Amino acid sequence: MRLQEVIEQTNLNNKTIYYYIKEEFISPEKNHENGYYDFSKRDVEILKTVSFYRSLQMPIQEIKDMFDFPTMTNYFMHRHINRTKEKIIRETATLTNIYRNLDNIPVNATPNTLKDLLNFPPDPNKTGEDFLNLHFPNVDNRMIAILVLAPFLSIESNAYKKFLWDKISYELKICLGENFQILQKLIYQLSTQQIDDYTRFQFFKIAEVSQASVENLEPFEDYLYERCRELLQSEKIRSYWSLCYEPIIKPLRTFYSGETFGLLKEYNPDIADHFYKMKIICENVYAKLCETGIDKELITTLDNQFAPESCQYGEMVILYTFNNGICTQLSLKNLKKILDDFYLTL
Repeated sequence: MRLQEVIEQTNLNNKTIYYYIKEEFISPEKNHENGYYDFSKRDVEILKTVSFYRSLQMPIQEIKDMFDFPTMTNYFMHRHINRTKEKIIRETATLTNIYRNLDNIPVNATPNTLKDLLNFPPDPNKTGEDFLNLHFPNVDNRMIAILVLAPFLSIESNAYKKFLWDKISYELKICLGENFQILQKLIYQLSTQQIDDYTRFQFFKIAEVSQASVENLEPFEDYLYERCRELLQSEKIRSYWSLCYEPIIKPLRTFYSGETFGLLKEYNPDIADHFYKMKIICENVYAKLCETGIDKELITTLDNQFAPESCQYGEMVILYTFNNGICTQLSLKNLKKILDDFYLTL
């Protein structure tokens, strides 16, 4: 179709359409005889999608990232909500400060006479944050649950599944408690590529186990046993584990083994089969750890920050993908800073 028809269908002007072509959202074929673009229906749909996200004030680069990493759409939307709220809080603080200073400006003021009068610092109690949290509450528990449980979300959705998912997201936030903020800050410091790498790794490792028969779990037992040895031998992995143990690992092991597990199985029955196989894997690996004495070495070396049998082997399930999980994507220095900053606010 010609440009004029695209303009009518998208309500975009020709300048904007050409700009989106330049930004490579679409690549319509060009008629070499007359030099006109020939747009497809797919081009029109993409333009409508881009236009929608631009109406939400989402930057062009973020929309590009969304097209490059389509399975992370929820993450991009949640991140945009947080950035928008942060911008509103900053602007509200500025506006509040202007209003406060108006009372000190004489009617005959000039720019030169104002510099000594307008010296009030912003009021930290009037940032607009309370208003935003009341009317636009934090919904990051939904996004965090999506990232934590990503490999089990490829199912058909309906109203009841949404109801279950809301309960699961809420229960995850309850399990994490105040440590929810740590996971939130950690995720928002990761790059899009890091999150994509993490989710792909999770999909791959979990799919391997899920697709295997109960009789052929030995390769996965070997893999988990090596992760246990790595935790014992690698100072770097031990440092990550120790930093994350109290705020993230312990709450997540409870989440996987508590009452929420019933909701997870109802949401996606494949979860029950996967965790049944993981339990067999963990039982056999734990027996091997006990035979070799590595279990006691781990407990001693990690200063009791390793409880392999607890919560139905919850920590061993977490360890299975820990070396390329959310916690290990950041440098140790940045992870420690997030934790230090968080504990200072308590």
